[in-house]
Amino acid sequence: MYKVNIGPLSKTEVSIKNIKKRQTLGWQISKYKFPKMWAKTKGAGIKVAVLDTAVDLRHPDLKIAGGYDFVNNRDINYYKTHHPKESHGTHVAGIIGARNNKFGIVGVAPECELYSCAVLGDDGSGDCNDIIKAINWCIKERIDVINMSLGGGADFKQYYKAIRRAYDANIPIVCAGGNSNWETGYLDFPGTYNETIAVASINSKMKRSVFSSIGSNIDIAAPGSDILSCTPKNTYSIFSGTSMATPFVAGLIALIIAKHRTTGSKSPVITVEDVREHLTKTAIDVDFKGQDSYTGHGLINPLLSMNYDGTVTVKYSDLINGNLKLRCDRKVPRKSVGKSVIPKGKIVNTKFNKSMIERAIVGK
Repeated sequence: MYKVNIGPLSKTEVSIKNIKKRQTLGWQISKYKFPKMWAKTKGAGIKVAVLDTAVDLRHPDLKIAGGYDFVNNRDINYYKTHHPKESHGTHVAGIIGARNNKFGIVGVAPECELYSCAVLGDDGSGDCNDIIKAINWCIKERIDVINMSLGGGADFKQYYKAIRRAYDANIPIVCAGGNSNWETGYLDFPGTYNETIAVASINSKMKRSVFSSIGSNIDIAAPGSDILSCTPKNTYSIFSGTSMATPFVAGLIALIIAKHRTTGSKSPVITVEDVREHLTKTAIDVDFKGQDSYTGHGLINPLLSMNYDGTVTVKYSDLINGNLKLRCDRKVPRKSVGKSVIPKGKIVNTKFNKSMIERAIVGK
């Protein structure tokens, strides 16, 4: 038996005044200005599967379209009358697609179709064979995005083949990079497979989270520290981990796919590599020049990645709060030489070459 698990997490039970009476935006939603993006799409019609512990179907902030409990071999509707004992899957589901209503929280893609595929038990661990069954189910059910906030240390041939089948079916599998920091120097499986999209974690200061694992297969870094989301029995909690960064990316991919299906683009979103390009080509490069083992291609840039058409437009409104500080390796338009600040609202170059950026950080 090849085991996987959710890994070490930081969990904080929270009691936010009136959260059940009015909606609270997590820092990852407000900082990246998702309400502006929702004017174009909220992810309607996009199927996102959460391969995790079972999701609490009774949580009022979640709407689960279907799924299956592969651990106990039973219908997922069992959780309409029973609360899951482990909160991980419910928390992940909330980050992806908590409904945009008048209470609780809101997810990245609040109108996507969520599917709960229970592959981990009440102790947060599971068998790779159940994950293989779940991936095959996702392919059969034409799931658009698979979220796997889990990992293990074993390379299992049949496991890889299942990942590859999903890849060939053009289903992005978004995986947690792991929470072991530099202790191992490599990512958990399946995040280490080239066919997956591996995610590192950043905090609200836009810095890499101290726990985030390092490894050459990291693709992108996304918010994973102090993330407020749903937990069983109509509660809300703050968790930290790459498990929280992963559903942020999965939700964004749902928005990207939804936007391209409804309005189209010069840059298609059909294959997993199309999706990866939209994420990585628009990322804000940090740490070391180019892709590195800490934050991959850099900090995720939601609005720009959703509007990506093969070129990168550097525009203040497309970026995160504050100005973007750049240190470039050669002269760029509008006298932006060396370390400079792009003024609010100014377009530096409508076809800005990302290779010109040596280092980019968010400043005040």
